Amino acid sequence: VVHGSDLVSTVVDGSDLVFTVVHGSDLVFTVVHGSDLVFTVVHGSDLVFTVVHGLDLVFTVVSRSDLIFTVVHGLDLVFTVVHGSDLIFNVVHGLDLVFTVVSRSDLVFTVVHGSGLVFTVVHGSDLVFTVVHGSDLIFNVVHGLDLVFTVVSRSDLIFTVVHGLDLVFTVVHGLGLVFTVVHGLDLIFTVVHGSDLVF
Repeated sequence: VVHGSDLVSTVVDGSDLVFTVVHGSDLVFTVVHGSDLVFTVVHGSDLVFTVVHGLDLVFTVVSRSDLIFTVVHGLDLVFTVVHGSDLIFNVVHGLDLVFTVVSRSDLVFTVVHGSGLVFTVVHGSDLVFTVVHGSDLIFNVVHGLDLVFTVVSRSDLIFTVVHGLDLVFTVVHGLGLVFTVVHGLDLIFTVVHGSDLVF
């Protein structure tokens, strides 16, 4: 799609699909029982992605705003966002997800029952991360501002921050947590019922 608006795409029982959107707005993508899907969006706004039972999905977003992404029962998903704002990610029952964000602001990320997640942020601000019942999570932040991390019932978390400002970490029922901060200012760490923690 080049220069498209008000588009609705619905995929049921699909595989090996490639979606490419250039200059799109008001797009709705719904995938039920899909595998090997590739989504690429360049200069888009007001996009809604809903995936139910997805496998091996690749999402690449460049110059994006107002994205809502919901995944239910997803496996091996790769998300890459460059120059995006106002993004919402909701993941329920996700496994082996990779998120890479460059030059991002106003991101809300919620994971329920997730494992094997890797999140990398370069030049991000106003980010909110909430993880409930997750394991094997890796957070890498370079040049982050106003980040809020809330983790409930977590194990095996690795968190690395380089050049962070105004960060808030809250962990409830955490096990095997590693926090590394280089050049951090105004950091708040709160741990309730934690073990095997390294700061």
